[in-house]
Amino acid sequence: SKTLQYLEQSVAHWVMSRDVIVLMIPTVLGDGMINRSSIRLADYARYLDGLVLQGGADLSPRSYGEEPLHQDWHGDAVRAAYEMELFHEFVEAGKPVLGICRGAQLMNVALGGTLYQDIPSQLGVSHHLHRDYDSHAHDIVLTPDSLLAGLLGGQGGQGGKQVISIHHQAIRALGRGL
Repeated sequence: SKTLQYLEQSVAHWVMSRDVIVLMIPTVLGDGMINRSSIRLADYARYLDGLVLQGGADLSPRSYGEEPLHQDWHGDAVRAAYEMELFHEFVEAGKPVLGICRGAQLMNVALGGTLYQDIPSQLGVSHHLHRDYDSHAHDIVLTPDSLLAGLLGGQGGQGGKQVISIHHQAIRALGRGL
């Protein structure tokens, strides 16, 4: 009967390997023990150096103006709304935000974009589904001269950079400025 919130250990360890302190910002609901109005999200953006939005439950299709196409794809609307508020506060403060998997999808939706609710049924492709999450990697291509290419040492692709990627949703319409 409890709502669980988590920080993926591998993400935390990766961020901490850059000599950074990692803090989890839990979602605060209005009906919880802490009154939502007593916590200002702008304070997080003011005092913290950046924000990592990690993977997890689907984004609610309602957050980008659609109804769920399947009953299992209703997503986590509360988490999505809260993280979109956090995202906008960090952007407004000029702080960096990294979106990993669901986090990248959330950033897209927060900037007015949309998602495919299900890659296999809407696009007929299933290469992003795999039982063994940590063993399913594929090549990526980085935009030349981008900040990410500079941080990761150049162009990805053919024997280059790889990511672990398992999801059934994907960006459909790109958000503003992306």
